[in-house]
Amino acid sequence: MRGFTLIELLIVLGIVALLASLIAIAVMREAKIRSLVGKIESNLSQVRQVAAQIYTESNTYIAADNSLCDINGTLNENNLTHPELKDIAEQVKKANGNRTINCIADDRSYCVDTELPTGEKICIDHKGVIKKGNFICSPTKIECE
Repeated sequence: MRGFTLIELLIVLGIVALLASLIAIAVMREAKIRSLVGKIESNLSQVRQVAAQIYTESNTYIAADNSLCDINGTLNENNLTHPELKDIAEQVKKANGNRTINCIADDRSYCVDTELPTGEKICIDHKGVIKKGNFICSPTKIECE
């Protein structure tokens, strides 16, 4: 009778184990990215809540002392009335690899976007829209497009 040698069985077992570990690593990486995207979405939804508070307080998104966006076109991390904007920005930057959080606003509208770890963009605006893909804040319409 001719069977498999112990060495042949060990080699096959080693190859199977190697393939299983490669698949597990890929699955874990994908799960981590999904988790980071979820954190970013959650934090950007908090921006919507803060923007509503800013508008209620100032009747605009761009009040001199209570603005959603700063003069550089990013989320206003130095808003003293709403220090939670800084916390939100820090959490988003931690999750997306320290990428910029773009912000455009005028009296009646705002738009915030940033890049996700997947390379896609995520965008929210004053209409309650949240879009993922290649959407960015349009400076002419101040909305996700």
